[in-house]
Amino acid sequence: MASVALVAIATEATRTTPPSRPTPRPAAAPIVPEPPPPVALEPTPSEPLVNRDDALFPAGEDDEVRADPLEMGDAKLRVRLRGDRDGVPVAMNVRVWRLGVAESENWTAGDEVQAELPVAQDGVSVAHLPPGRYRVQCLDLRDVAADPPAFVVASGDNEAALDVANRRTVHLRLRVMDADGSSVRSVRRFSRSRSSAGESHDDAPTPDWAQRRRPKRQQGARTYFGTGSPIVCGFGGTLGVAVDAIADGSFDLGTQVERGRTGYRMWIDDYVRESGGAVRLDGDDKIAADTTFLGVAPRLDVLVAHVTCPDGSALDPTTAKIEAKSDAVRCPWTPPADAWRTIPVHVKVVKDGCEPLTFDWTAATGDAEHRLVAAPAESPK
Repeated sequence: MASVALVAIATEATRTTPPSRPTPRPAAAPIVPEPPPPVALEPTPSEPLVNRDDALFPAGEDDEVRADPLEMGDAKLRVRLRGDRDGVPVAMNVRVWRLGVAESENWTAGDEVQAELPVAQDGVSVAHLPPGRYRVQCLDLRDVAADPPAFVVASGDNEAALDVANRRTVHLRLRVMDADGSSVRSVRRFSRSRSSAGESHDDAPTPDWAQRRRPKRQQGARTYFGTGSPIVCGFGGTLGVAVDAIADGSFDLGTQVERGRTGYRMWIDDYVRESGGAVRLDGDDKIAADTTFLGVAPRLDVLVAHVTCPDGSALDPTTAKIEAKSDAVRCPWTPPADAWRTIPVHVKVVKDGCEPLTFDWTAATGDAEHRLVAAPAESPK
């Protein structure tokens, strides 16, 4: 459960008086001074990246509504983030929402973004906040994770230590096993499909828990923060790419960051052994731990070593079309020693004059006999 540590320290602070609303000029486009945004304090200075007005109104639009400034106050808030799984300090961009803001002449009651800013691993401080209830929207959480709960900010100095569902960077590899348990060290990789939607933290939507304020003249007419990102799909070429195993006998797939609340990535690759079977790897960014994909790709002649023809003679592999493929299994970084022995290889044998033969081969059942069946004779026309 997310935890919040709050310490309110009563100090004598100078209250900042909100700037008064300027009197509109009769000109068509009155010039209205912008109120100063909340200011980040040392030792981690940072300027807010967005405020309510900039998100809702392009420059020059609705100046009389933009003149309603963010309320200022005498509270100071120090925010620190830590990973919910390991307690390690986390750096992340956030939005600081003030909850339950009262109705004004131009704005409805509700919640509003008081500041958006990056939080460093040692935290960040924000000054000139009005006392009240606040909640932090974290812009780089892992998929389906919730933001930390709300907390109260009092006059003076405050501190919030928030547990956040940060995303892990994980390492992936593939190990392809031969029939005798040794590692296959050379394959060709064929990229079968790619599908992804880009991430955009700047376009993170208003969270479900926020009842955002709206300008009264524009209620229901505008979107607070935009959403949406392009979907990209692609397919690999027909020749494949030669890939060699690294020193430990595996194929290094690199690192990736686990899926966040926006965007996704999925892919399918085939790893084909010369004169042998193929391993299909179906991957995605939901993987949240270092992972070894495990597949089996024996030589084709080994797979059909116990296949016989209709007359009882052994099948000559050069006289048939043989297809073999296994699906890579996701395992811990160090798989169980015998995990590969139960991974099935799906084999299909097509030989002239015979019905197609399909069977599953595993290291545990590799000695099982399989017999081709003669195809029915064609009826004379």
